[in-house]
Amino acid sequence: MDLQKENKNPPWNWKEALLALVMVYLINIVASLIIGFLNISPSGFGGFTLASLVQTAAIVGVVYYYVVYKHHSSEEALGLDSEKAGRYLVTGIGGGIAVFLAVIASSLLVQRIFSVTGELQPFAQLVVQTENFPQLLLLFFLGVVLVPFGEELYFRGFLYPALRSSLGVPLAILGSALVFGFPHLDLLRLIPLAIGGAGLAWLYEKTGSLYVSFVAHGFWNLVMLGLLIISRYK
Repeated sequence: MDLQKENKNPPWNWKEALLALVMVYLINIVASLIIGFLNISPSGFGGFTLASLVQTAAIVGVVYYYVVYKHHSSEEALGLDSEKAGRYLVTGIGGGIAVFLAVIASSLLVQRIFSVTGELQPFAQLVVQTENFPQLLLLFFLGVVLVPFGEELYFRGFLYPALRSSLGVPLAILGSALVFGFPHLDLLRLIPLAIGGAGLAWLYEKTGSLYVSFVAHGFWNLVMLGLLIISRYK
C-alpha cells in the first residue's frame, strides 16, 4: 500500500520542513541558555532526560504548528491514522529487525573499509553505566518510545512527504535519510544511521502509516539497548 493522497501531496513544502528543523534546533539552544541562566546543572542522566523532553516537545509543537495551525490539515496527513495502528504492529516489528540488521551490517562494513572505531554515544554510556533500575526503565522509555516518536513525526511524517512531492520517492528517501544522519558527522555513525533512516522512510512509503516506522524505530532501539544491557554482564 503506497502513501495515501494526503501524504503524497502535503500542504507544506520542503522549505517549511527544513525551516521547522532549524526552529527545533533554536528551541533547544534557547532552552539550554535558560537552563544555564537559572544555574541549573543536571547530571548526565538528568541532562539527557531533560534534553529528550525538550527536543520531543519542540518537534511536536513545531510540526503541529505547520500542519494544524498554518495549513489547517490533520494528523492523517502525517500518517497518524488511528484505525490502522494495530494493523501495522507486526509490520513495524519486522521492519525494525530488518533496519537493525542493515545498520549493524553497514556499521561493521564502515569500520572494516575505513579502519575506524567509535566510542559509545552518551545515551549508550548512560545505559551501560547506570545501576539504578528506575533510571534504566526511564532510559528505555526515552530511547524506545519518546525519542523515536518525535523523530518519526518529523523525519518520516513531516519531512519525507514534503521531499517526495518535489523530488520523487528515491531522492526523497535519500534526502530524508541524510538529514536524519546529519547530526552525526563521523562516517561510523552517519552512514549506518542514513541507511537506517532510508529503511524507515521506505516502510513509511509502502504502508502510508507513521505507526509502522515508529514501531520499527522503537524496536530497532530496543534491540540495541538490550544488547548494551547484555554487554554489561560479559
